[in-house]
Amino acid sequence: RIGDESWICPQTRIGDNVQIGNGVLVDWFVRVGNHVKIGNGATIKQGAKIGSRVKIGNNARIGDNVTIGDNVTIETGARIDHSVEAIDNVRYRINPIGWFRIWRRA
Repeated sequence: RIGDESWICPQTRIGDNVQIGNGVLVDWFVRVGNHVKIGNGATIKQGAKIGSRVKIGNNARIGDNVTIGDNVTIETGARIDHSVEAIDNVRYRINPIGWFRIWRRA
């Protein structure tokens, strides 16, 4: 578990089955594994890659050029910036804010 208000340094790799606390800053080009829970108010910076079966909490801010894997749930009030790519089976709770595209793997 990565605690509340933590900072995950740029280009860090985080494995599977991790719980990331509330208000955490996930910095540039961080890779987060599968079955991860990211808490409320987290900031996910540009270029991050987030794996499958991830739950992203309320009021998260997801930066530019983030790739999000399969079976992701993004909770209420998340702000999603330009060029976020969300692969199949992404569920958005009430009204995420921002522009993004959904694509399927070839």
